[in-house]
Amino acid sequence: LSTHIAITDLPEALPGMLENIHLNQVENYANIKLESLELCWGNVGQYESCISKFNSCPVVIAADCIYWTSLFAPFLQTVEAFCKIGATVIIAHVKRWKKDSIFFSMCKKKGLTV
Repeated sequence: LSTHIAITDLPEALPGMLENIHLNQVENYANIKLESLELCWGNVGQYESCISKFNSCPVVIAADCIYWTSLFAPFLQTVEAFCKIGATVIIAHVKRWKKDSIFFSMCKKKGLTV
């Protein structure tokens, strides 16, 4: 089985991600294609580019992404784009503030299962 993994972050984080990929020798793993991609939440061109990299519906894992309320809408827009192609989106989250529930309410209003 061949596995395609894309890890995403802001452009300033890409050099560190590439270094970690190399340090962990991921390129030596058989049947794994791993790439780091720039993805600013809410940037239609960037998430469409990410989506186009996959031949099948991806599983998206987002960890520790719900922290600034100003990013709730762009993050949700990006999550929705992946859901529209049939992706499974898993959000790992530790509740820290009451405001965190705002994001999950936004998801429910869009018809997403929380």
